[in-house]
Amino acid sequence: MEKSASKVERRSAEQGERITERLLKEHLGFYPTSSGIEAFAKELSGYKTSRGAAQFPYRQPIPYDLVDKITRFRVAEEVARKNPQGK
Repeated sequence: MEKSASKVERRSAEQGERITERLLKEHLGFYPTSSGIEAFAKELSGYKTSRGAAQFPYRQPIPYDLVDKITRFRVAEEVARKNPQGK
């Protein structure tokens, strides 16, 4: 089992769920919850995933554009959840 070298959590006032990244020995662990993984399943098909996580091995380029899209999706999802009428 790999030991975590670093952990980063991001949360804003509007967000109830957080998005977490962990820098591990062999890969970057990205945890956007199950909805983020499900919504981007096709784009994540080349990576190891579980219900709420994706692993991006360091031997491949990290897909920063995809991480950004998933993060924006999760933020919009949480804003909509907190404000269902769009107020």
